[in-house]
Amino acid sequence: MKFSNGIEIEEYNTTDTECISVIGCLKTDKGMKILKELLSWVPNKFHTYIVYQDPPGNLYEYPAMKWAKDIAKIYNKPVMYIHTKGAVYTRRENDWVRANWKDFYLNHFDWINKNISNNNTVCCLYTGKTKIPWFNNFIATPDAWEQAKIIQTNDRWYYEQGIWKQTNCNVIGFKTNDKNKPQDMWNYMQKFLK
Repeated sequence: MKFSNGIEIEEYNTTDTECISVIGCLKTDKGMKILKELLSWVPNKFHTYIVYQDPPGNLYEYPAMKWAKDIAKIYNKPVMYIHTKGAVYTRRENDWVRANWKDFYLNHFDWINKNISNNNTVCCLYTGKTKIPWFNNFIATPDAWEQAKIIQTNDRWYYEQGIWKQTNCNVIGFKTNDKNKPQDMWNYMQKFLK
């Protein structure tokens, strides 16, 4: 489906699964390469939609997150949100983050499934009292998605740090639940990025 503002949505895998995934993809050369990497494992577990955005991506993560929220309501199933991390900014942690995502969703899905069986829950790798799902990927139950504050804004950090703050959702991390500031997360990562 084509939309205005350079947005296109593709239903990539139509297999009926207990969870759905929405992948946000910035259509740059790097973004398409990262998308290929994600598609090597995401559809194995999830009915998958890809939300493409033309460069320069001025809508940030809004189109994909909005679609994830809508799809959660339509299907009444948990929805995983993931994106082509590294499509714009080349940082040394990008590969590490994506490898962590793959391990989390492929090797620890029993933990995820157990926790999303509770209503009003967001599962991610790293979080804290601030309810920030660090590196901006997570699975949320339909009622949690209903509370998510998905708004269009020019503040790209809002999509990483703001959508769950004013909700009563239970945001839980598999590896840590005590990373409340960017510096906390950065300090934690340093031991893995040598």
